[in-house]
Amino acid sequence: STPAGEVASMVDVPRPSVAMANQIVGAGRSHREAATALADALLSPQYFGLRYDENALGTASETLASGAGNCLSLAAAYVGLARSVGLRAVFIDASLRVNETEIANHGLVVNRGHITAAVATEIGMLGLDVARQGDVSSYRVMTDTEALAHLYMNRGYAFLGGEVSRNAWVLAKHAFGRAVLIAPNLASAWNNWGLALVHLKEPARAVAAYQQAIKLDPNNVTSRNNLGALYLYLDDVRLALETLELAAHMDSSRAHLQFNLARARERSGDRLGAAVA
Repeated sequence: STPAGEVASMVDVPRPSVAMANQIVGAGRSHREAATALADALLSPQYFGLRYDENALGTASETLASGAGNCLSLAAAYVGLARSVGLRAVFIDASLRVNETEIANHGLVVNRGHITAAVATEIGMLGLDVARQGDVSSYRVMTDTEALAHLYMNRGYAFLGGEVSRNAWVLAKHAFGRAVLIAPNLASAWNNWGLALVHLKEPARAVAAYQQAIKLDPNNVTSRNNLGALYLYLDDVRLALETLELAAHMDSSRAHLQFNLARARERSGDRLGAAVA
């Protein structure tokens, strides 16, 4: 279970920041004007002076204290400040599709995405765009609990930067596992936890994690690729081929998936099919 206090801490902001937010917004402004002023103040040296740093991870208060954050951390600060002045602010998943990053070898892939914030205004939702990725045309509103799970996944990704040691995988496993406990319906958390389990030589648990990710999101090609690659590692060529063929049928554009499919076809005796993949 997730302590309510931990979820609340994701967007809690200190009193001096609340006072500054109220000063910035003032009285008599529309929701859109207030949200825009607050977004501008977030990065302004005159006010909160935050800067975008993809490697800076933290809750709202941690981000305001450190002066930097990635998209999710800056979104947490914005959501907390906006709510403190009476605006209806939410986290949103603005990924057009789940982003993928290949980790180490084995053809395994970790799920990433783009999390930001939005405020309800008189003429629709106004999205925060600190990373300058353009207008948010498609999004999904997230709960604070899911945002907290993504913070733990961000911490897991951070452990896997640079030269990855076994200890890094242990730390990543803990972070991804915490994300699973916080948001058990989040398919990407199960996928990433499975990835860590593979690297820590826990294949049976990894198979179960990937299967749960697929159950939660049947269109998650990433998890199907990872499960197929794991079946290959376990010398179960039949299940590997079955899993990878279906994944490739769903999306034939992914190079790592085609590579794994070629390996599975070759090991099943289909050399021509391997060459085609």
